[in-house]
Amino acid sequence: MIPDELSEVANPVRLVDMLDFSRVVFEKQISLSASKKIEVVSKWPLKRASELLEIISGGTPDTENQAYWNGDIPWITVADFSTVDRHVSTAEKSITAEGFKNSSTKLLQAGDIIISARGTVGAMAQLTKTMAFNQSCYGLRSKTEISNDYIFYVLKREIEQLKSQSTGSKFKAIIMKTFDEVKLPVPPSDIQSILINECAAVDNDLDIQRNIIAKALDEIASLVEVIYESKAPRIEVAKLSTDIQYGLSEQMNEASIGYKIFRMNEIVQERMADNGAMKCINITADEFAKYRLNKGDLLFNRTNSIEHVGKTGLFTLEGEYCFASYLVRVVPDNSKVLPMFLVKMMNSPAFQAEAKGKASKSINQANINATVMRNIKVPVPSLAEQENFVAKIEALEKQIADAQTVINTAPARKEAVMKKYL
Repeated sequence: MIPDELSEVANPVRLVDMLDFSRVVFEKQISLSASKKIEVVSKWPLKRASELLEIISGGTPDTENQAYWNGDIPWITVADFSTVDRHVSTAEKSITAEGFKNSSTKLLQAGDIIISARGTVGAMAQLTKTMAFNQSCYGLRSKTEISNDYIFYVLKREIEQLKSQSTGSKFKAIIMKTFDEVKLPVPPSDIQSILINECAAVDNDLDIQRNIIAKALDEIASLVEVIYESKAPRIEVAKLSTDIQYGLSEQMNEASIGYKIFRMNEIVQERMADNGAMKCINITADEFAKYRLNKGDLLFNRTNSIEHVGKTGLFTLEGEYCFASYLVRVVPDNSKVLPMFLVKMMNSPAFQAEAKGKASKSINQANINATVMRNIKVPVPSLAEQENFVAKIEALEKQIADAQTVINTAPARKEAVMKKYL
């Protein structure tokens, strides 16, 4: 029994789970990272994954032999499916019939499951067509009357079992024997079908919501392009601002001492975002007053790798925030330009290309000083036209936010289905 005062920092484990039996010679070594035993609770019988699945190893043709590559057989790697929800239909690379013959790779069929064994351990997808695959993955195929579709959803739900049984002290990996330790519930076929259909409905909804987001983003890009192609006068950022200011360079802390301070990685989708783990800066109230952000301020990222230099975020949050020295505050002159309009112009492809083109570059780093940024021109139509533009943008961004909310709830919806039927 763990005393109450230690319960938040200590976890009970079995001594046997801390012993290292992986060596040929048993030396009674104790691991400080005990293997976790995850208990599967279900009203249905449990079976080992290895009893239910044919586990297929992949391989890689000789990368130096050009005759083996760029053929007609898609050859899938973890990068091709690590971010998908379920189906994968394309592979970046392909091999020839000769490459297939002279390697240990195998062919997976439509409906088969592919799972990452190393790197992004446990990433999974179902193939929609025949593909070969590399040795960092396993192919999984049901060898019973249970469908691959059911195996996919339930194994993905129980992925922590696989991860907990992965081997390796530095780089974790799934091996064939791992599937002996993973147990899956096996309900009757009618229950399996219902579960598949309800989980697939969630996946279909995800596709719909992602299409809504993609369409809205395209419309936003088109609206920005129309402004840039218009005959609206081009005006320097400096002439559209009441102030342009570098941020603070004092030491930050993670102990929540002082005021929250924005850094470059907190520009998210053209907004300044408090991710709940912001650093703070301990300065006087008088000093903070000089750098306090006000709603409608813009922060321009002046230093980073070249792809991130120039990113600009609009501050719209409640609360007390300031900003770091590698950000530049732009305070829009509201008599000339609306903050939302200006942030869209500064994040436009045309503005970003000019800013990046004028940045000074070194190894893994680029920099744009405020003088360069302030002299870049943007198209500025009348305030009435800007208001019309902003109204359309805000409507589209609401569509995006609503769709993202649905996407964010998808895991909980699938888990509710699992709990209902398993």
